[in-house]
Amino acid sequence: MKQKKILFINFGWEQLPTIELLFKKKYQIYSICFNKKLINKKFFKEVLYCKFEEINKIYKFVNKIKPNGVISDQCDFSYLIHAKISKKFNLLGPTENKAKIFTNKLSQRKIISKSKLKFPNFFATKKFSEINKNLNILKSEKVVMKPLDNRGGFGVFIKKKNKINKTDFLNCIKYSKCKTIILEEFIDGVHYNLDGLLWNKKPKLIGVSINKKMKNKIVNDSLSYQQNLLKQKKFKIYFKALCRVFKPTFGLLHAEIIINKGEIYLTEIANRGGGIRISNTVLNYTSGYNINEFLIQSALYKKFKLIRFKSTFKDVFIKFLKIRNKKIGIKKVINKNILYYKKLSNAKKITNSSKRNFIVIANGTNIKNIERKINNFFRK
Repeated sequence: MKQKKILFINFGWEQLPTIELLFKKKYQIYSICFNKKLINKKFFKEVLYCKFEEINKIYKFVNKIKPNGVISDQCDFSYLIHAKISKKFNLLGPTENKAKIFTNKLSQRKIISKSKLKFPNFFATKKFSEINKNLNILKSEKVVMKPLDNRGGFGVFIKKKNKINKTDFLNCIKYSKCKTIILEEFIDGVHYNLDGLLWNKKPKLIGVSINKKMKNKIVNDSLSYQQNLLKQKKFKIYFKALCRVFKPTFGLLHAEIIINKGEIYLTEIANRGGGIRISNTVLNYTSGYNINEFLIQSALYKKFKLIRFKSTFKDVFIKFLKIRNKKIGIKKVINKNILYYKKLSNAKKITNSSKRNFIVIANGTNIKNIERKINNFFRK
């Protein structure tokens, strides 16, 4: 039987479980890499190193390798390129129209404004001079500044209205490819993630987390995926409502919401898996489905069977630890509850998700037990 070819866009440590499964199943794996260095080169038959904007170079590479399917996950830029490749070479993937919507916060707000669903009041601007003219639109004392087309807390600031300055504006807008920022009302509520998938065009909610923020209120300190949250009717109803509004047709979904006094506000939604291994590690345990297999099958077939490979579902806890020393004092014991851990950076000041020091992902029967096991896993 002839080996199928898979093109994986912009592979990194977060996507490793999917690559390992592809390799195990003997697919020919190719990659487009937007970074200078690619980890785990042994998995790939050929790699194109290029910039995100070099679309003709990308098309030439795809035409040469002629893949049977394309996979992108946990990255908006990969998702945008995926849509372009799918259209040009008649492969399965998101449409260009959906890709523009799911990577652009302004487009999302325009669509949701036509529904009954809520979002924080906002305005968009390209110029610092327009900020003071429009601040009265926002009723909260504090406002959130964020790039229109970026994620992960890059360029995000929470400031009092009278404290916004041009330096903040410039540090925000530099992270936007379209050079536009959004200012929105700060809503001091409880933050959640909703994660789902499109299987045979039908949406299915497979993970819900409650998120605790760091002191800066921007970057997540922990994410607690709980079965009791997943079973709650309000989240299932809201997820289906989101799908009716945005009409996704392919792949995974990751939405971030805030609940304040019983009202649900959408802050952003993506038509891909959540970062930090949410899609290919966490959701396997919350849903019982092999999400890595789902990504592969979605790339190759319009219809396929989605089979549960785990009979029991677990809570999963993602914790970011402030460990900056080079040698991590991990006890040399096997702990089946620890699914993954990794040193991320030595940054003293954590201003966005890439600056967090250390990640641990663990599972168990309840969050308190998981937290205790994480603490026991590290030397004090």
